[in-house]
Amino acid sequence: MNMDSFDISTRRFKVRFRGFDIGEVDAFLETVAGKLQETQSEITRLKTENARLRVVLREKEREILSERQQQGSETIGEIEERCTLMIKEAGIAADEIVARAREDARGLVTEIDRLQNLKQQLEKYLESFLDFNSNLLEVWKKGKDGKNADGDASDPGNK
Repeated sequence: MNMDSFDISTRRFKVRFRGFDIGEVDAFLETVAGKLQETQSEITRLKTENARLRVVLREKEREILSERQQQGSETIGEIEERCTLMIKEAGIAADEIVARAREDARGLVTEIDRLQNLKQQLEKYLESFLDFNSNLLEVWKKGKDGKNADGDASDPGNK
């Protein structure tokens, strides 16, 4: 028989000459007492189960926290490893850039030397060219003044 507080408060007993039917009241009280005992037993069982589940829950929380901490430390280790690798790669790239820059610098020094030599050759050529033309101009001027190559006056009509 399922009972709740409403059933208990609304239950009515037959009235007999001297009051309630004692057998009916006793039977009802036994039923209520049995239900109350079942309820108290169920409450005790549920409290025990609740306490057990709380312990299990705390253990699971500790396990999860521990796993997260381990994952976190592994993640930090992985990050450190990745950073170390990045630094090594950056060092290699920097070395390659420096090597290319040195090679380019050697090429520029070679080109500067070549251009300086070319400049010296050009200066010598121009100096020689100017000397030649300067001598030619002197010869031409002397010839114009009426002197021949021996320094004698020449007659333009005799030639």
